[in-house]
Amino acid sequence: MKVPKVLKSVRYTLAGVNTIYWYVVLLLTTLVFEIAMTVVAFGLKNDAVSEIRAPMIQSVQFYETRRDIAKLWDDLQMEFECCGVAGRNDWARDRIPVSCCHIDYGTVSPFVCTTANSYLVGCASALGEWLSYYAYVIGVVAAVVTGVQITGIVILSVGSSVQSAYNGYHEFLSERFFSLPAFCIATGVIIFIISFFGFYGAYMENYYMNMAFAGSMILMFIFQLSACIAGYALKGNTVALVQQSLMGTMDLYGANKNLGVTKLWDEMQEDFSCCGVANASDWLLPLGTTETLGVPVSCCDHVYGTIQTFVCNVTVAYNVGCTDAFGSWVQSHAAAIGITGIFMVLLQALAVAGAVWLAKISRQEHAFP
Repeated sequence: MKVPKVLKSVRYTLAGVNTIYWYVVLLLTTLVFEIAMTVVAFGLKNDAVSEIRAPMIQSVQFYETRRDIAKLWDDLQMEFECCGVAGRNDWARDRIPVSCCHIDYGTVSPFVCTTANSYLVGCASALGEWLSYYAYVIGVVAAVVTGVQITGIVILSVGSSVQSAYNGYHEFLSERFFSLPAFCIATGVIIFIISFFGFYGAYMENYYMNMAFAGSMILMFIFQLSACIAGYALKGNTVALVQQSLMGTMDLYGANKNLGVTKLWDEMQEDFSCCGVANASDWLLPLGTTETLGVPVSCCDHVYGTIQTFVCNVTVAYNVGCTDAFGSWVQSHAAAIGITGIFMVLLQALAVAGAVWLAKISRQEHAFP
């Protein structure tokens, strides 16, 4: 039996209303969780310092007897550039942890930490401010996260994070490493903008606008596929490119030379637990320490609970070269773009199918008034 045109129109309309209904329910459920997260986050923002002060005071006395406490305090004091709970006077005058002092880039052992060069700020206030700040950030993000539910934001975030990570080591990376995340950022922004047209076309039930949206998604599909290919191509050449850049910057290391390169080398060796290009002995000639075997302090793992003097040489330095450690990290980020691109290509295919389906539905509704 032939279905009347008016019943076909009602059926399509009800299907659209049902979809919108469940989408609204999902958004409302998400909103409830976000409101709860916002309340908890802003509550923690105001009570952070008072919550942490008492346990910090109790843990100071175990610094030299418990390795886990020493590790916690050393990490805290180095990360936040602070000393003690309220200040450096919380430690005995001649028993100040090395982590209470700032080690300048290019420092060669031995290094001595005293009250004269230790941090002035107490860790209770420093950590409390950090906790308060991130509690505030979580609260704000929770309040606005419902507006960030667009597909393009994913690849935009990946491109931005990789770009930011690479920027920290710009002296060691060529332009090829920065063009790919920049391409991802541009693609994400375009997708973000296009999505508004798709929403408008779906809201207005405009067939031509929905088809234009579908065409734009196909174009973005091609862009993202290109990002996948470029990401995997760059991944294969990473180690050779990184090794060449590292070799060319070793002679610039030193407190009285290029501070920017020195800072990057120290940060890289600390972050990736590596030393030199191939190994720690690469530093002996550039530093002129072939007799003492001294290497940058950043080449050695911090010994938690160390008092006064810290020694770092080829014997105790990291045994992994930065070509392998840092190169693997760069490779993983290039691969992340490729993997994200594959995931986004699949989502983009669904988005194109959805846009075409919306266009078809809007055309059928106008065909059966």
